[in-house]
Formats: sequence, structure tokens, C-alpha cells
Amino acid sequence: MTFKICSQGLLFVGGTILVAAWLGTAFVKDRQFERWLYWFGSLLGGAFISLSFAGRGWKTVIMLAAGITFVTVFQAYFKTPNIRIRGRNHSFSMQDSALLLTLPM
Repeated sequence: MTFKICSQGLLFVGGTILVAAWLGTAFVKDRQFERWLYWFGSLLGGAFISLSFAGRGWKTVIMLAAGITFVTVFQAYFKTPNIRIRGRNHSFSMQDSALLLTLPM
């Protein structure tokens, strides 16, 4: 098995994991499991995709990993409530944020 075939396999498996994790969060009802699926799938898929380009040099691998990380965090902030730090959700929209204030009616 040559490195080219192995890298194509890593690219395919990584892309499949990444897309499955991002799409799979739409079908999960538990918020904690949704976060786990999103971040674990993004980490694993992004690592496989980045490593598939190892034949082009480590600078390419690091740049690709940084790009995938940026896209993952950008999507998590603007489209999902999946960024949770110290018990607080951080999100662009207020409906996903933990900062919702209940107003007396």
C-alpha cells in the first residue's frame, strides 16, 4: 500500500466523519451529547484530513489543521450553542446563549 492510497483513504474517512458529525447534531435531542458529537467528530475528522496531506510537508498539515479549527469554531459560534466555557454557552444569537433574561410579564 502506497502513501498516496493511504492519504486518499484518510481524506475520505476524515471528510466522512466531519460531515457526519456536523449533520448528526441535527438529529440528537440531548444537548450534552450534541456537543460531544460535534467537537469529537470535528477533532477526529479534522485530524484525519490534515494528516492526509502529510506528503506535502508539515507546514501544510499545520495550516490545514488551523483552517479546519477556524471553520469549526466559527460555525460553532455563529450557528450552534456548542461553545460552553465554565458552564456558560457562548453563541452569536441570544436564543442559544445562556444569558437569556426572563422578563416579568
